[in-house]
Amino acid sequence: MIPTLAILPATVVGVNTPPRTPSRIVALGHAIVDVLAFCDDSVLDALGVAKSTMTLVEPSRASDVRSSIAVSAMSSGGSAANTAVSLAVLGVPTTFVGRVADDELGRFFASDITSSGVRFAAGRPRLTAGTAPISSTSGTGSAIVLVSPDAERTMCTSLGVGGTLSAADVDAAEIAAADVVYIEGYLCGKPETESAITAALEAAAKASTTVALSASDPFWVQLHGDAIRGLLGSVDVLFANEAEALGLSGADDTGNAVKFLTEKCRTVVVTLGAAGSLVVSNGERISVPADKVDSVVDTTGAGDSFAAGYLYGIINSLGERRSAEIGSRLAAEVITHLGARPTPGKVFKID
Repeated sequence: MIPTLAILPATVVGVNTPPRTPSRIVALGHAIVDVLAFCDDSVLDALGVAKSTMTLVEPSRASDVRSSIAVSAMSSGGSAANTAVSLAVLGVPTTFVGRVADDELGRFFASDITSSGVRFAAGRPRLTAGTAPISSTSGTGSAIVLVSPDAERTMCTSLGVGGTLSAADVDAAEIAAADVVYIEGYLCGKPETESAITAALEAAAKASTTVALSASDPFWVQLHGDAIRGLLGSVDVLFANEAEALGLSGADDTGNAVKFLTEKCRTVVVTLGAAGSLVVSNGERISVPADKVDSVVDTTGAGDSFAAGYLYGIINSLGERRSAEIGSRLAAEVITHLGARPTPGKVFKID
């Protein structure tokens, strides 16, 4: 039986906080400030963006979109950062490696993510937790998350300096001491971040640290599928939703997609929305139903939270099925409210 899991209150990591024990999971990704707003589909049509996908926009375009919506909430975000926060509130020592500028959004990101219990690290020299890694080349990235009445989310993202993560930002010793290094798929296919991925994979290989990769988004797979596929031989656990799995494999059904992907990496985890999830690992195929919820408000971060729950189970040797069940519980909680993070204090019981 799995013990009751409680999402713990956030722990503030400040400038004078003593060093933490080595992180069990190190997550690499874009440091993005999420700006959340509800909108009708007509707004998406007027903006000319495809519903339920991520569209890259220039900073000036992001500013224009922000000025045309009623902002409901803001938080530190980005796919891997969301996973890191979900892990931290489950009590897993977690480090997020990302880059922000020394601007208003960057300071907000650093304060928000560290107050959620995540160690935030980037750049050289190593900076004290609670301070913003500084760059003068670009502003901090932002993602305008537009939530439709059917709870689908559409993102207009400006990567900013978050898209310049490099090998110099990756601490090989930190990855060597971790159980898992988790890489956000949005880093794949960009020349500016290629060295960061390479450094992380090399450090993991030398230390036998498990490598997990998220496919991130169907649009990103369409643009950079070759780059993601090129990494699969170095990946132990791949997370993808159904559309991403189909895009990566070129298959026309989920079964063939998973067959293709498991020939590349050991474990493939496919989330299927209301249909649950599918895990194929070392030849074993496991289907896990989705947790039922009374009302779906916002699907932002569901996949990120699922990955956090799954990784929690894996590092605690709970097995593939139980890990997927924990992921489903965490994802189910996240979609019942606005935003991509679990509710502090929420208790999960898995029989």
